[in-house]
Amino acid sequence: MVRVANLIAMSFVFLNSIAAAQELTTTDSQIAEVTQQQRQAAEQTIRKYFPELDDDVLAGWVDAYADLPAQELKQLLLQKSLLPSAGTASTFLSDYTAELPSLSTASQQKYFVAAKTILRNNILHAETLGYRRRKLVTMVTELSAAGDAAAIAITTPDFDFTPAKRSVSPNPLHVALADKVGFGRMFRLEPGGILTRCGRFERLTDGRLGLKIGEQSLALYGDIKIPADVPKIDIDTAGLVTSVTSPAKGKQRTRVEYGQIQVAAIHQMSVLHSHNGVFFQVRPEDMERFVTMTSQVSLISRSLETSNVDVDQEINRLKRIERLER
Repeated sequence: MVRVANLIAMSFVFLNSIAAAQELTTTDSQIAEVTQQQRQAAEQTIRKYFPELDDDVLAGWVDAYADLPAQELKQLLLQKSLLPSAGTASTFLSDYTAELPSLSTASQQKYFVAAKTILRNNILHAETLGYRRRKLVTMVTELSAAGDAAAIAITTPDFDFTPAKRSVSPNPLHVALADKVGFGRMFRLEPGGILTRCGRFERLTDGRLGLKIGEQSLALYGDIKIPADVPKIDIDTAGLVTSVTSPAKGKQRTRVEYGQIQVAAIHQMSVLHSHNGVFFQVRPEDMERFVTMTSQVSLISRSLETSNVDVDQEINRLKRIERLER
């Protein structure tokens, strides 16, 4: 998704770079000339949104979209660029923060596009496990009291880390962090020191608990390993991972402990850098200062934390932006 994210960023930078096609006139030669100009303009615009697009696909898009007004074409391409199927294959570690451009120059149009992108991403992930809503926070970009009153820009990524609703799961390895431990707690995954609230764990091939994302596996921090022949695993509220052995005839059942889940306590949430709003990382120097591992946990087994997006609120915010844009 790195390339997809870069495409999205590029789309904002070049959003106003192609002029609208000129008005058609009545002579055959002029009609042919203007049509060619429209095709060239459409191809240039598409290339700027999708620079790695296959030539055959590009030709098809030009045929389909050449007669669209320039602004309508740009909006259509922006929507396509937000869809995973429109770009190259993505990975779960793609940098979410690269989806939006730096808005150091005051531009209402850039603000409207970027704001709608944030809100639409939030709505898109309203049911995504562990997703943290990105807040729409703006600031003025003019220092002068006599400057442009509408000089506005979106600040750097700012996420809402308040706990989200939970859904019941039949899987005993699925766990959610209880609200009483606070929003400054996350699961830590290795390699990479990745932090997340998504607790959709399973037993990995090496016996550890972790997440599988496509072909990639991330293991929970710690040395918990579960043998392959263990039929049933339980995780209690304190994070202790256990199983009960089947007793031989005349013997009592035996409870076996495999270790305790530790979680990351984040003491300053601003050090978290987003990866798709679900997976977060911390710079190595900040990891030592602001993140500690603790076994003082409170977990809810057979439960999954979903997204903290309020769809109705996000839709209302999006409608307000669209009204301002008119």
